[in-house]
Amino acid sequence: MVEFNECLNRIEVQDINSNGLHYTWNQRPRGVHGVLKKLDRVMGNFKFVDDYPNVFANFQPYRNSDHSPMIIKFPLKKKFRVHPFKFVNSLTLLDEFLPIVANVWRTDIEGYGMFRLCQKLKLLKKPLRKLLVIKGNYAEKIGKCREELCRIQVELDNDPFNEDLRIVEGHYLQSFLNASREEEWFLKQRAKVQWLKEGDSNTAYFHKVVKGKINRNRVETILDGNDIWKEGDEAFKVIVDYFSNFLGVERNVEPIISPDTLFSKKLDAQHANDMAWRIVGDDFCTAVKEFFLSKKILKEINATVIALVPKVQTPGKVGDYRPISCCNVVYKCISKVIVNRIRDYLGLLISDNQSAFISGRSILDNILLSQELVKGYHINRGFARCAMKIDIQKAYDTVNWKFLQFILKEFGFHSSMVSWIMNYVSTSSFMININGSFHGFFQGKRGFRQGCPLSPYLFTLVMEVFNLMLKKCIREDNGFKFHWRCKKQEITHLCFADDLMVFCHGKFPMKYLGAPLICTRLFKRDCKVLVEKVKSRVNNWKNKSLSYAGRLQLIRFVLSSLPVYWASVMLLPKSITSEIEKIMRNFLWSSGDSRKGVAKVSWNEICRPKKNGVLGLRNLNEWNIALLSCRIWKIISGHNSLWVKWVNAYLLEGRSFWDVGFKDKMSWSWRNLLKIRTHLRDFFVVQIGNGEDTFMWYDNWYQLGPLSYVLTPREIANAGYQITNKVNEVITDEDWNWPVDWIRIIPQLAEFPVPRLVRDKKDTVFWLNERREPTPFVVNQVSKSISVHESNVGWYDLVWFQQRIPNHCFILWLAILGRLRTQDIMKKWKSTCNFSCAFCNKQSDSHCHIFFECNFPQEVWSKVKRNLNITHKDGNWFEIIQDLQGTLKRKNIENFIKKCALAATIYHLWNERNKRLFGKVTNSMEFVVHRIMEDIRLKLFGLKYGYLGLNAEICKHWNIPIQKINGSDGD
Repeated sequence: MVEFNECLNRIEVQDINSNGLHYTWNQRPRGVHGVLKKLDRVMGNFKFVDDYPNVFANFQPYRNSDHSPMIIKFPLKKKFRVHPFKFVNSLTLLDEFLPIVANVWRTDIEGYGMFRLCQKLKLLKKPLRKLLVIKGNYAEKIGKCREELCRIQVELDNDPFNEDLRIVEGHYLQSFLNASREEEWFLKQRAKVQWLKEGDSNTAYFHKVVKGKINRNRVETILDGNDIWKEGDEAFKVIVDYFSNFLGVERNVEPIISPDTLFSKKLDAQHANDMAWRIVGDDFCTAVKEFFLSKKILKEINATVIALVPKVQTPGKVGDYRPISCCNVVYKCISKVIVNRIRDYLGLLISDNQSAFISGRSILDNILLSQELVKGYHINRGFARCAMKIDIQKAYDTVNWKFLQFILKEFGFHSSMVSWIMNYVSTSSFMININGSFHGFFQGKRGFRQGCPLSPYLFTLVMEVFNLMLKKCIREDNGFKFHWRCKKQEITHLCFADDLMVFCHGKFPMKYLGAPLICTRLFKRDCKVLVEKVKSRVNNWKNKSLSYAGRLQLIRFVLSSLPVYWASVMLLPKSITSEIEKIMRNFLWSSGDSRKGVAKVSWNEICRPKKNGVLGLRNLNEWNIALLSCRIWKIISGHNSLWVKWVNAYLLEGRSFWDVGFKDKMSWSWRNLLKIRTHLRDFFVVQIGNGEDTFMWYDNWYQLGPLSYVLTPREIANAGYQITNKVNEVITDEDWNWPVDWIRIIPQLAEFPVPRLVRDKKDTVFWLNERREPTPFVVNQVSKSISVHESNVGWYDLVWFQQRIPNHCFILWLAILGRLRTQDIMKKWKSTCNFSCAFCNKQSDSHCHIFFECNFPQEVWSKVKRNLNITHKDGNWFEIIQDLQGTLKRKNIENFIKKCALAATIYHLWNERNKRLFGKVTNSMEFVVHRIMEDIRLKLFGLKYGYLGLNAEICKHWNIPIQKINGSDGD
């Protein structure tokens, strides 16, 4: 199947939209077991999906065959539907945008502020839609600009010294770059790709992502309540009826808990921002304030569009789609104001066993504590205990509003806050977005909206009532017993939103909150799902459209982050981290093709810091330890979390974390945490405050290290101390009282400084960075401290400078390392082959030869140096790089241009060499120099005026119009 997947990636095909059976092949069971696979597929390439956007496949039951019959349906005609207006961010790049907004906003409208804002927004739709029609056809716009640019460049080629043509060409080039930038921003917004911040133009990638999302999310058929397939308008009616019956039906709920069972607390806190704020800001603020004064919200503002996102690979029923509420900006601003008022105080109302959405609490605490509590569940002896994993179906969507109002009052919320929340929640109306068009319109009668900023916080209050109900049952049930190791903290259950773990018998491992819950050790088979997740992101033909820089970004910001959640909870097997790193390595060098991928630089080298001359990616094993170090930091700093409290109560029992030994029956996750502490202990240092939380003998609070390094527990006990002593307990009358024997063994104790205790100041745990300086604990800093470091390279700024051309610098980096596949390197692998330089045909090429020694590159360099007024010593490759890294140290526009020239020349010489060797295409020296100079010129086009001293004189020299487009100064 690996080869088959690689074949699909290479020919760039994907599954078309389908319904019916998910598994399309059924191996008939010989005994009681059979095999189901998704073997038969209907696939199409990019052109097919483009030409037939509404095609879909239906997989029928097998009947008497092993294979599912496939029916491909091509809708004969598509019913015209008016698509709703959606704001496109690229409109803000147009000169006409702000004048249009200002013109509409001058319209005089009578009424309340909220009404005025809504009416002006309605009036704004028409001119913006018209502007999008005129200026938003980016493909046509780019085509025209390209055509005009090509025409003027042909004229310029015939008359190269015509300055007027040069100026005209500059204007056409600017128009073309502007249009390309608008298209990329438009496609990036539609593709919803957040990680791709750096790289060459990625419009081809964005195009394919957008098409893939549209194909995957389109709804053509649906199963109704009688399991009958419906198509077209009938399918849309089934969806609307489902949600109107589900969200638009109110059920009477009687109070299930008396007021005296609840806490009585009171709360109080506020926020806002937008695009053309200078024009619309006053009206926007007036509308938001009006809600809090009147406690009423306009119907238009509280209208919500429900977007359907498939929860399964082959959705059939409406329940297979997750309803996500798309709320407007005014609505979200109001909700965020309410959230900012209440969230900091919810920790006072919500019990410790709820970890979702409460500041200072983490989902990882639930997983870690669950791992400890289910330890030994696979053994049929020991304490009688059980755990139930419960997922409440449609939990958000079924909350009764009267019940919500009741609990808000009983929790002690101010009457104004209750009115705001209830008006905000209970006046909602809904439309369903199906295939880009709105269907249905109905009033909501219950539930919270997924996608609303306030909903998660309200749901935690609802679940707190469940917690109080359990506690009440425990108080009234004399036969109730707490789960093993839960009585001290009275833990009956753990809760994260609608995921409950109530402490029945079941099989392990199982999944809890997205991570495996294990009662023994973590095996490789338990982590296969993580490897498959990484593979699914890489084995995607759309990724082939990414450049080296784009693939590097995908690895850095997406692939490297996929294992982070698991790695924050458990020590991953090295075989798993190695397999994931192998996938990333193959993807970087060959777009994921595991057969072709020959790494030019080893992965261990790549994972060192950039200043060491490499790419600065993460080593997963080191990153895993760094993430787990956060668990250790929380323990020794006394973090106020449920898991830390449990660890102190049952695992440490008053002892220091550094002193606890290994036991036979400890959980696998706790054992691994104790294993890695030896690598990290010397990095944790404590700054003494009141001395009440720092262990005298085991914590690293003195500059010479923990005293337990030189004093044994027996010596401590014989001197009358306890191994659990804190620093403040050993100080008597602001001085030490050391035994004489200790001072003879450790002379430094005589001059041992007594820390000044500050009663109101808590002890603080710091991390020693790579320079051995105490810094606040940050996981990134841990990773830097424990990673392998080598000396920094002098040419770092030559390659990884800001605003570089990524693909050029990547090739320059490989060239400096001597890792390009030149013929002198290839000879070591294939000594029988005859090699000759593509430029001179006199000898085999090498890095020095093809970049500096051969006649062709010498002519190119001579021309480039003359154009840019560059002078450097002649010599071999390494001497030249060493010379340049000294002369180009200062940050100014002249040195920036020279760095770009170095990278561009190396890139285009390498490109020309490959074209001659493998493409049988030969370009002249003048053509190569022209490409180098044009790439530098285009880069300067994208910079802000004034960046590093970019001025009118330089713009004139490079034929760049002064009216420049805005660029970014960042890396």
